[in-house]
Amino acid sequence: MERLIRAAVKDTSAETSQKLSQTLHQLQVQNKLLHHENSGLRDALTAKKQRKNAGKPLDLQREEEYHGGATF
Repeated sequence: MERLIRAAVKDTSAETSQKLSQTLHQLQVQNKLLHHENSGLRDALTAKKQRKNAGKPLDLQREEEYHGGATF
């Protein structure tokens, strides 16, 4: 991106071109941070969904007729 600015702007030492370069850099950094945050939030959501579907509690209070099926 810096090359594009140098190619498009004739006087790179001018104040406006420096501001443009700084703004572009700031936007690039902000974009990377937002992508990183988005990736982390997606991972957290995936982990939360996996925990939610992890399993169901055992029903330990069954009817009296149920003895487990073991025979002696």
